[in-house]
Amino acid sequence: MATRPKRRGPGGARPGAGRKRIVQDPERIAVDLEKPDLDALRSLARDRDTSVADLIRRAVTQLLRRAGRTK
Repeated sequence: MATRPKRRGPGGARPGAGRKRIVQDPERIAVDLEKPDLDALRSLARDRDTSVADLIRRAVTQLLRRAGRTK
């Protein structure tokens, strides 16, 4: 049985491999929510098969559009 040569170096990711970013230039913030609101958001996210962060991003985008504050 032939043995494989040992790998050298750490390897590395292929260009373009992996999950694409949802937000291109993200900035993080912390938001405090009431527990019932967060529970409702988590439930809604599960029902829609998405994340709480995605629901919040969509809500912010919708609010800014209505207020005429989009880029």
